Amino acid sequence: MPTEQDVLALLAQRRHDWINRFQLLYGDLALGETKRLKHRLDAIVADLRREQRLVRLGDPVFAYRLLERAFRAEGTPVFYAVLEGGKLPPRFGDDERSYVWAWLSRLESVLAGEAGGSRTPSPTRSAEDVAEGDGPPLALVVAVDAYGHIGYFLYGHAEAKAVLGAVRAALEYRTRELGWSVRSAEIEDVAAVYREASGGFALNDLYREFGDVALKAEASERTARNISAAGLWLVGR
Repeated sequence: MPTEQDVLALLAQRRHDWINRFQLLYGDLALGETKRLKHRLDAIVADLRREQRLVRLGDPVFAYRLLERAFRAEGTPVFYAVLEGGKLPPRFGDDERSYVWAWLSRLESVLAGEAGGSRTPSPTRSAEDVAEGDGPPLALVVAVDAYGHIGYFLYGHAEAKAVLGAVRAALEYRTRELGWSVRSAEIEDVAAVYREASGGFALNDLYREFGDVALKAEASERTARNISAAGLWLVGR
């Protein structure tokens, strides 16, 4: 459970983030960059709507943990996406939360090259590569869908499916203990989660122009291969 100091630290992070956003908005306004100003305002609205969906899941600890991780600057950029009608599994207590966070922790360790002392193949792409249409930088999205599934989606990694598969195998015993199951996400899921996450301020800035063309409603398997994206769902009882 987060302590009072944890909550205050998160509020301080949020305050700092809003100050940065307002500085960018005032800068666009002063320069007469109305198109960019509208883009940033739309992204802020998308973030607020996504945060509202997260809060409406009704689990304060789950919401806090995702918000805290999303605002943390170090490590792999982590985002969250609550799809339309998203809800948590019927049984979602301390054991289930611990399992979900174990997935996130193990994924971050693998991506940081710490698991088993080995490093993963250069997953990230530079801003210059993105501008040239060579695909997005690395991003990890935690998603919740309308069926009560919790998903992990990896974008911009040359071996996204292999990384998710390795973590799936490592946590197989925890999955069995809880009576949960794990299934691979369809390309439509990969597209839907990307669209929901990429509408916000942070991922929009991270992906820059890539977000304007990637994974539209007509997303295909070829599109997914081009950005090296994959995902899976944790299916609770």
